[in-house]
Amino acid sequence: MPDRWHWARRLLAVAVSRSAARLRLEHPAQAADLALWPFAFTAELAFDLSAEALRVAMRLVNRHAGPAPAGLGLHPYFPRAPGSRLQFRATGVWRATPDRLPIALGPVPPSWDHAAGLPVGTVALDDVFAGWDGIAAIGLGARAMTLTGSAIFRHLVVFTPPGADFFCVEPVSHATDAVNRPEPASVTGLVVLAPGEALEGELVFRVAAG
Repeated sequence: MPDRWHWARRLLAVAVSRSAARLRLEHPAQAADLALWPFAFTAELAFDLSAEALRVAMRLVNRHAGPAPAGLGLHPYFPRAPGSRLQFRATGVWRATPDRLPIALGPVPPSWDHAAGLPVGTVALDDVFAGWDGIAAIGLGARAMTLTGSAIFRHLVVFTPPGADFFCVEPVSHATDAVNRPEPASVTGLVVLAPGEALEGELVFRVAAG
């Protein structure tokens, strides 16, 4: 899929205030667009900031004439400071090829198990964890953050590149390349929407003194 489609499409700002923004992307059923992705859809992204939290809501509506695969995800970057830590629970992890495409779902290796928390960079990861319980605690030096996801987000991509001044904790609804995997949707997380059906999810970021 060309890069110009999946990371640089224009989103329409439908409502903006000092503490909120509503964005929309229309992918119509036209030849030029369908050559990039063969299913028409409407995607909506909403940011709501308060003194307590940042809420990010996502919604995707199938505008295609027939069933269409769908998924949601957010890919936030965090500054990597001395003492950065990550804690989350997962039931498995997708073993991957060198180009990071999944091969099979297996148990979490002990050295990758973040249930009790690990310093960021203990292991170099660019991997998809499955069976995420929807809660991640992220230590950012002097600050601590809690990331929670609604039920649709049960996969978590963790990216901790060696030597980088950032890391990523990315809630997603499905495993990477789920649309091409032979496993059932109950394993990959892939959702197939009927015409007019919507897929929705929300992520909440809360920051407190560390």
